[in-house]
Amino acid sequence: MTLKRKGIATVEKIAINSVMAGAKPEYLPVIITAIECITDQNFPNIISLQDRCP
Repeated sequence: MTLKRKGIATVEKIAINSVMAGAKPEYLPVIITAIECITDQNFPNIISLQDRCP
C-alpha cells in the first residue's frame, strides 16, 4: 500500500502505530481494511473529507 506521502504502509508499521494509538489487537483487521480503502485510487480525496468534519 502506498500512502499520499509516498510511504509504504506495511502490516508491521500499521500494527505498531495501532498499538501506540491504543487499539486492541482484535481491531487490526479492521484498521488494515480501512488503510486499504483510503489508499485505493477510487477513494475520494481524504483531505476534502476531513474538511467536512465538524
